[in-house]
Amino acid sequence: MVVDLPVRAPSAVGRPMLEEPVPRSAMVVLAVGVVVPFLALVAAVPIAWGWGLSWLDVAIGLVATW
Repeated sequence: MVVDLPVRAPSAVGRPMLEEPVPRSAMVVLAVGVVVPFLALVAAVPIAWGWGLSWLDVAIGLVATW
């Protein structure tokens, strides 16, 4: 079965997704929420290496992520 959908011409005037700009504080909170956990992981690996982290743990983590 073939369904023909009406074709609309793109509007000449685009509307922004948000009516007002995002506050800078919200962007800072977002950046901190993305960067800090990554830096914590980068810092935790060398600290835990040889004490509670081995190549087997890394392999299991990579396979589980993949």
